[in-house]
Amino acid sequence: LYGSTSRICFAATFFCITVAVPLKSISKHPVVLVVSFDGFRYDYLNEVYTPTLHKLKKDGVSVPYMESVFPTKTFPNHQSIATGLYAESHGIVDNSCFDPKYNRTLNTNDPEFWNYSPNVLPIWIQNEMAGEGRTIPWEDRVNMVISWITNDTKPANLVFLYFDEPDTHGHAFGPNRPGTLKEISNTDNRTSYLIRKLKEAELFDKINLMLLSDHGMQAVTQDRIVNLTGLIDKSLLKARYGSTPVVQLIANEGKGEELFTALSSHSKNHGFTVWTKEAMGNRYHYGHSRRVLDYVVVADPGYAFDDFYLLIQYYTTTWNFTQDPNREYGVHGYVPEAPTMRGFFIAHGPAFRKGFEHQPIRNIDLVPLISKLLKLPSVPSNGSLESVVDMLKFPFVQY
Repeated sequence: LYGSTSRICFAATFFCITVAVPLKSISKHPVVLVVSFDGFRYDYLNEVYTPTLHKLKKDGVSVPYMESVFPTKTFPNHQSIATGLYAESHGIVDNSCFDPKYNRTLNTNDPEFWNYSPNVLPIWIQNEMAGEGRTIPWEDRVNMVISWITNDTKPANLVFLYFDEPDTHGHAFGPNRPGTLKEISNTDNRTSYLIRKLKEAELFDKINLMLLSDHGMQAVTQDRIVNLTGLIDKSLLKARYGSTPVVQLIANEGKGEELFTALSSHSKNHGFTVWTKEAMGNRYHYGHSRRVLDYVVVADPGYAFDDFYLLIQYYTTTWNFTQDPNREYGVHGYVPEAPTMRGFFIAHGPAFRKGFEHQPIRNIDLVPLISKLLKLPSVPSNGSLESVVDMLKFPFVQY
């Protein structure tokens, strides 16, 4: 995720946090700080020495992994974290998408991209919070996080903080290479710095802190790139949208069944699966949206489509790589049951049990949990409070 919007209300920072503000006041309501580390795969915790994160696990609540929604991409999953809805319900079905209502492709810079339905309200809207200024420098964003919580007259009780790592390095270097492993270590260092500053501001023991990620990361090499363009009979295809590893297709009139049959026959030996919109809805809660098109082609974990060559060119130029067909890159967006797509979740604070490992959870369950912590009325979501309520101390006292 490269930059926040006022719709996805994360305070984004890409470096270490460098501010501490003495506590002036704090909300009379419980305070929740959600910190998202983009692309931090669940097993990264054991790949690199991460003492701060492990200390939080020991003193708080953790899960073996957190399951993302399909597609396991940044914007769909952050919107699910914020709404408790599957992508078909909140409408952010990819990082960009074709919307038949507007007859054009929308991306994150388009207001229409976010305004899918007036019934979709992120948790901070429910909490009467909104962030402005998506171009605010990272230093000012972090200052704003602390100032929101410690504001003299109207202290905030729900704040989201976002880091783009280790996702950025994971894409360019792959999940198993030194560059990415270093960023995992840096994530632990940033967490340590954050905790230290929260303690200096007399906030750490007063807030409920959630550390999480939106998805994992899968290694891909060039020998696993599928020439999807060459497999599609152009006479059958009206339009193609999306990017690795999820591509959506619209068939020419009367050619849908033929297109589906042809791609299904190719899929057996080429590392992908083709789905009808209806089947995607039944299996992945991904079909009941106007933004999901007739057919959805999903690469198998470890495979990519031919559009990925453009990303390889971008990585080569941006990171000054030497061309190497065996170089490993990182991709996410695959089906959520793939182990490499799993994220992590750790919670710590006065409302949470200590030293408790909960069963795996879904990120759509977080809105019911946050609503409980903030004493908000129950809001419609696809998540379940019952799935996560055991994380809380019993009896749970609203304080």
